[in-house]
Amino acid sequence: MLLLITIPAIALLSSLTLLGYGVLVQGLDIKVASSTVSLLDTRLHRSATIEKRIIFAGLSPDGLRPDPGTSVHPMPSMGGGGIGPDRLQLAIERSPELLLSGGYIPARTSVAQVLITERAARGRLEVARVPEGLKVTNSLGARLERIVARDAAGNWYVLSQPLDKGESAVLDPADASNLSLMLEQPFRALPASHALSADLPSACFVARTSSAPFRDDCGLELNEIQGTHTLLGVWGLDEEAWR
Repeated sequence: MLLLITIPAIALLSSLTLLGYGVLVQGLDIKVASSTVSLLDTRLHRSATIEKRIIFAGLSPDGLRPDPGTSVHPMPSMGGGGIGPDRLQLAIERSPELLLSGGYIPARTSVAQVLITERAARGRLEVARVPEGLKVTNSLGARLERIVARDAAGNWYVLSQPLDKGESAVLDPADASNLSLMLEQPFRALPASHALSADLPSACFVARTSSAPFRDDCGLELNEIQGTHTLLGVWGLDEEAWR
């Protein structure tokens, strides 16, 4: 008669132990490892972002709700433990709004995705001329780790220390001795980085940010455990853009 009690109790205890172990080790939040490259055109107030990410959900949400201008593309897994798009059961609902569920974000399984986003952007890196050089104000919504910029005349400037959201700093003029070192970090995530850095146009900047201010989170609260975010920006050549 005791088997009627002990066997279900052992099964329940084992299930709770496995569940507790999974919660402690992997958590219940949505973790992401992300790499983004964004282009911000401050003249048109628009941004374009391509993001490569691996996402893991402790508990699967209803799905991804991408904003207009965002496309989501499942990719082969870039690490152990994930599954490729050929084994995913993808579900797409279009009413009343777009919802991507099923294999787009399965529970407790890492999946690799590429997201492409193009939309209006309110954030910007404001620039002004000062006697010392260029003064920039961080209105992007993310911490700036490194900046390399060129003014309308083609002169180079760099940021000597990180710049938090809402803060301002004067960029230091760059010479040949420190320019190559300052260019290396922001451009490392880009293909043909050395050629691109040498050809950075006038009235443009490249920056490394702590997060991706122009990506689409698709309605999720993400816990970014690893990320590399590069931002290419375009200022105007006219005097009005430089105040």
